[in-house]
Amino acid sequence: MPLPAADLARLSRLLDQALPLNEAGREAWLANLPPEDADLRVLLAELLADDAAPLSREAVAPVGLSRTANPIALLDRLPAMAATAARQALGQPANERNSRVGPYGLLRRIGEGGMGEVWLAERVDGGLQREVALKLPARPAGSDPQRLARRFERERDILAALEHPHIARLYDAGIAPDGQPYLAMEYVDGQPLTAWSEQQALPLRARIELFLQVLQAVQHAHSQLVVHRDLKPSNIFVNREGQVRLLDFGIATLLADEAEPGHGPATEWANAPMTPNYASPEQIAGEPLGTASDVYSLGVVLCELLSGQRPYRLARASRGALEDAILHTEPSRPSQLVGAEQPLLRRELRGDLDTIALKALRKAPAERYVSAEAFEQDLRRWLRHEPVLAHPSHWTYRTRKFMRRHALPVAAGAVATLGLAVGLGVALHQAEAARRQAQRTLAVQDFLIGLFNEADPAHAQGRELSAHDLLARGERELTRLAAEPDLAAQLGGVLMTLYGKLGDGVRALPLAEQQVAWALQQHGAGSMAHGDALMALGRIHTMLDHHEQALATLAQADAVLAQHGEARADARLTLAMMKADNLQALLRTGEALTLAQDTLQRLLARHGAQHWTVIKAEVQVATQLAATGQLARSREALQRLAPALARDWPEQGLEATELRADVGYALWQLREFEASGELLRQAIAELERLAGPRNAGTIQASRTLGMLYMDSGQYARAAEVLRSNVARSRTFYGPGDSETALNLSFLVLPLYRTNDVAGALAAAREAWQLVSAGPGTLSGSEQRGVRRRFAGALLAAGQTSQALAEFAALADDERAAGGLDTRHATTLLLQAGALNTAGQPREALASAEAGAALFGRSDNSAGRLGRAKCLMVQTLALVALQRPDEAAQSLAEAERLFNAELPAAHPDRELLPWIRSTLLQAGGQTAAAETMRNQASARYTERSGGTLPERPSYVF
Repeated sequence: MPLPAADLARLSRLLDQALPLNEAGREAWLANLPPEDADLRVLLAELLADDAAPLSREAVAPVGLSRTANPIALLDRLPAMAATAARQALGQPANERNSRVGPYGLLRRIGEGGMGEVWLAERVDGGLQREVALKLPARPAGSDPQRLARRFERERDILAALEHPHIARLYDAGIAPDGQPYLAMEYVDGQPLTAWSEQQALPLRARIELFLQVLQAVQHAHSQLVVHRDLKPSNIFVNREGQVRLLDFGIATLLADEAEPGHGPATEWANAPMTPNYASPEQIAGEPLGTASDVYSLGVVLCELLSGQRPYRLARASRGALEDAILHTEPSRPSQLVGAEQPLLRRELRGDLDTIALKALRKAPAERYVSAEAFEQDLRRWLRHEPVLAHPSHWTYRTRKFMRRHALPVAAGAVATLGLAVGLGVALHQAEAARRQAQRTLAVQDFLIGLFNEADPAHAQGRELSAHDLLARGERELTRLAAEPDLAAQLGGVLMTLYGKLGDGVRALPLAEQQVAWALQQHGAGSMAHGDALMALGRIHTMLDHHEQALATLAQADAVLAQHGEARADARLTLAMMKADNLQALLRTGEALTLAQDTLQRLLARHGAQHWTVIKAEVQVATQLAATGQLARSREALQRLAPALARDWPEQGLEATELRADVGYALWQLREFEASGELLRQAIAELERLAGPRNAGTIQASRTLGMLYMDSGQYARAAEVLRSNVARSRTFYGPGDSETALNLSFLVLPLYRTNDVAGALAAAREAWQLVSAGPGTLSGSEQRGVRRRFAGALLAAGQTSQALAEFAALADDERAAGGLDTRHATTLLLQAGALNTAGQPREALASAEAGAALFGRSDNSAGRLGRAKCLMVQTLALVALQRPDEAAQSLAEAERLFNAELPAAHPDRELLPWIRSTLLQAGGQTAAAETMRNQASARYTERSGGTLPERPSYVF
């Protein structure tokens, strides 16, 4: 029967009285309980009986996933009871629960313990269908749900990015509408490490080899700046194939520090982000934690795995006694914990294994192994009969280890002396190399602890620290590793990857460039490391829209990785899709589509249709089909992908959100404005939620949204979005950066459509000046686009002569660059309008006809609309040339194209009567022409928020 919190406090007080007594004394004490405490007599008897029995070798996982029950020791029962009391305090039933928590349906409860419950669950909101282990932590009374939700959001995606064969994935974390926190973990069907080892009757060496998998997983997480803080056998499962899977990595970090001021510390039993039996001294003392805390917990696990007992023999089974032992008592050697009935095991543990375990269990963090990797290497030395670093480095010890490894050579009298000398030299060399490695890993530990100490309230000073804050701190910490340039480069690579996951390519770029230099110096040109570094640099250039630089870098990377065959086959397929993405951005659409389709087929053959990489590639192909005018095929591909795209994909983090933005882009190309706008707005909000306002993905998606509003005729709304995007770009890239110039130039378009001609010209001039001063990372096509928009602003502002000069120079540049396409056609359209305005209708007609011919080659909506606008300007030139019949034919064809492409309410439809008024004017119907022009202008303003020039001469 679950206890209320008040009864639990009473139970704790009574246990403090009973535990010091012997068995007879406890019986007498129970018999004489005062009447007000008699209701707890049965439970007290059970708990004291637990205490009288030997401490359980495998306690039930407090939030574990085992399908079998194990005995529960006293110290493992009380936290579970405290958690139940905490849930009762929050109004949550102890043994009953609604069938749904957030987006997950509960199937059955599979565990309960100190931090809450765990249920087998599945997603029921249309997301990815899979079974998960759904952890339901008990939220501390008085905690702030919004604060807890912010913490979950801030940390979830970094934790979900942990990818290692021995780490169970965190898929999702959030807060249900009723305030219940939840954590969706990969469901592992297996047993705790110690229970599985016993069931399989593993010999000592096999247990150590299994433990090495644990250390590898922990080292991987530490290298990604994630500390576990609750390592114990019930969080280390072994599946049916004998493979380790670490559970709950980073969960303690998510749950820590959630108690509000005045509601008690986060280390209280009901919401403790640790398990006392495996906690480090610094955890017990409430000090800042680093990777050394995990090393200590691993030492406890190793001790229990090898000897069957944890390292402290307690006079009484209370938390106070346990904490006192952890803080002040030296742990027992594993060999001392083994009973006399196992003399062989005791002998095997005595010596190096005792020494290794005790080094991991040192009270002072600096005296333990400096990393999980160093711990692993010492165990591997034991397996190979080599000297272990934990052992005092005495020559007699090294000689003994050498002789054990090389018994036969040493026994051969002819070479005994020589063999010994060589062996000693090798051993000394290995010891020195290991010492250097230890120094390096100590530097890593200091680096990591420096990051985590930033979250210490003394440093944070009440600030909510973001992932960006910690990474910026990491960059500053790298300067402390000047004496270890290789190590600094490796840690820089970790920071580069994390910046990339946050969408901050600006901060990632210099780190990526350093990685290439380090790979060349350390491994040489053509090495796998060199190829990987080049590919990472190409990815960052792609993220930052440095498309030509990205293509050049990716080509180098592909040439290097091709030399390494199957080992980099998957990487080369990913690289090919990145190349296609950059080709598409440079409007080399044919090349992009061919490469993407070919790569997609190879990805399908390699991974199958449901693989995330394949889904990404299919979205990319659908986008490129839309860009090349193959609208039906693009729409069909997106419809086929709809079920996969509807899934949550939380483990993909920002990448899933960016993919939805890509789908929004494709829908824009398909002129499905409403669906595209909804998807883009959702993606922008999600990107800012996950990565904060500083990320390239938000800028790219916002630019697409602004252009969508332009195409749908919502010019005032487009101006608002693009103006905000310029501010975001100035903050992210810097006010003088070429990317800011590019975003500023796109703002020009809605500004002169909403009659802010002065604002449009100022923005256009600033953008072009920035690009002229130094093109930076912009491609040649992007530079010409900035100039085109500058010339258009000059035309709108009435500076026709200067506009004509800019258009002429721009057209020459485009012809010199080759590959004339719709961008050159747009230049010809605007140039024709400027020539009309300047009173040069014959030249205007030639320019408009040439533009219409180029637009006509592009069989998509943008091409047909561009051709219609050229026909309108052509109409104006023909009217000026007094060729009214040809002008009427030209306008009729423009009207046919517009009606087919634009919805009835689109403001640009008013361009048709606005142009037709010139035909009426030329035919002498002045009043009718004026009425038609005024009505068209009024409807245009009402629908778009913009204005039309008083007299038609050009069309944007």
